Amino acid sequence: MKVLLLADGMESGGAETHILTLARELLRSGHEVGLFSCGGKIADRLEREGVYCRTVPKIGHNPFAFWAAKRILSKEVRKNGYEILHAHTRMTALLARQFCNPYIKKSAKTPPLVVTAHAKFRADGIFRLLSVWGEETIAVSEDLRAYLADRYRVPAERITVIPNGIDADLYSPEDGFFEKKENPSGKKEDFPKKRKIPFEKTEIDPNKTGSLSAKKGCFEENFNNKPLEILFVSRLDSDCSLGAELLCRAAQILEGSETVPPFCVTIAGQGSEAPRLCKLAGKTNLLAGKPLVRLVRPQGERELIALYRRSKIFVGVSRAALEASFCGCAVLLCGNEGYGGLLSPDRADLAASNFTCRGLPAATEKRLVRDLAGLLQNPDLCHANAEETRRWARKNFSAKSAVEETERVYRKLLWHRGKGAYLK
Repeated sequence: MKVLLLADGMESGGAETHILTLARELLRSGHEVGLFSCGGKIADRLEREGVYCRTVPKIGHNPFAFWAAKRILSKEVRKNGYEILHAHTRMTALLARQFCNPYIKKSAKTPPLVVTAHAKFRADGIFRLLSVWGEETIAVSEDLRAYLADRYRVPAERITVIPNGIDADLYSPEDGFFEKKENPSGKKEDFPKKRKIPFEKTEIDPNKTGSLSAKKGCFEENFNNKPLEILFVSRLDSDCSLGAELLCRAAQILEGSETVPPFCVTIAGQGSEAPRLCKLAGKTNLLAGKPLVRLVRPQGERELIALYRRSKIFVGVSRAALEASFCGCAVLLCGNEGYGGLLSPDRADLAASNFTCRGLPAATEKRLVRDLAGLLQNPDLCHANAEETRRWARKNFSAKSAVEETERVYRKLLWHRGKGAYLK
């Protein structure tokens, strides 16, 4: 099967990591995979692993760039004979609309379009008119399925819920993956050499503690007193950085408590809110008198997984929360859309919103301080929860099972197209 995945930028993010995992698993299953995108670090990585990548300039709101990209896409589909088109953003689905025009009868040679909804796209005014959901739609959670059926009137029988899948070999507490793993194309992967992780400088004087290097500008692998590490991972934009802000403020409160053991906070990501969060971290560090909070920019999977593995508690939502759980962290769900508290097997209902906490009470500093203190003061409870939740997550959210479900959607469409039936 020849599959073309369509995306916008491929620098970082949950949807981009989803595409990375999907492409890898499809390659392992013996399919030919292509990627049509605006490029980025993840696209470069997939190209090294054997995925054909076609890069186009960023489209934005430029109609000329849109029509140019549309012509390029049409040419690529005809040239390479793709059997399935799988769009992951509103813009790329609109580009591929030419292949699912309801006024044009489909032939067996016309590739069907699958669209994955990773979040609640705006459904008002022009946005609804510009949204295309293909001949089959995949939603990453149950609440997105209901949203698509209600706001976009997508027929329920055309929506399949496939939760995020995590590569259990890659995201695990054990070391050694990067030294032994071969990529899906059969070639030895050109993983970057291990190096220290750059951080955003704060106003604290690093020479006073020895845990930060002022000359090299990097985050050292170990601390002198080895405090327990708390991690936040996300894009640091206005719509997804509330958890990082609350974590900075919670750290300042907990640092003054005599009942809480030594800890430190790492915020990993980049985005429009990074400068503001860096200033907030600097203020927190000045008040604490030590580098309590650090901002880092992981340069790829290796460094991100290293952060997951050495952290004991993770604060965040969505796909990153699952990745942290796979790596053995206790997870506190806290984000812009709500607060879910401690993730555990008996909170399986949280998967209905893709672990984003949509519809739950708002995330507040008070709630986060309470739950963080509970985990910090009870390390045995923290460890037991992390192990139990990891086993549950591996059983229910593996990349292999998610891709198998996606393949079923592909085959369903190919069967209908081969029979000459048009799916309305």
